[in-house]
Amino acid sequence: MFYTCFVSASPTHIDWLRKEIYRRISVRGHVTLDGRRILQQLKYAKADSLKLLRRMYHTRTHTM
Repeated sequence: MFYTCFVSASPTHIDWLRKEIYRRISVRGHVTLDGRRILQQLKYAKADSLKLLRRMYHTRTHTM
């Protein structure tokens, strides 16, 4: 199992990012707190992570 994670000390930023990603590609992340309860982690598991990463890092096709 692997995850794609975004980490921030700003709950407002994590909430905005989660909503924006859902609006664009319809995947929901899971928000957790770190052990010290300072940082929020927005996590996407395997299937949703792959959808997200494909959109973030698309490849161009090259023709010769």
